[in-house]
Amino acid sequence: MESSPKIIPLIVGCLVFLCGVYYSVGVFFENFRGRWGRQKEGEKMSRVSQTLWALMFLLLGAGAVLSAFHFTWAWNWLLPFVVVPCFVGLFFMGWYDNRDAVET
Repeated sequence: MESSPKIIPLIVGCLVFLCGVYYSVGVFFENFRGRWGRQKEGEKMSRVSQTLWALMFLLLGAGAVLSAFHFTWAWNWLLPFVVVPCFVGLFFMGWYDNRDAVET
């Protein structure tokens, strides 16, 4: 008999996945493109930055949903080989997108 899914990781995974869908819309439409910084005061994200954010949220949401259904094998390959390089890429893209910003 299979055990029932954990409800909290399922809800959180769905919400994180929906954030990834929102960020993936910004890849294709300029009006939905995110901005760096608080309250959208920073520079506009590049398409690569927006893609990395969308990829991170989609994969983390899918991993949380899978772990809610007790499929933990997803975290074994997802975390070291996908999430960590994307996270490092986000730091680099944050610097790259904001390198020409004027400081006041």
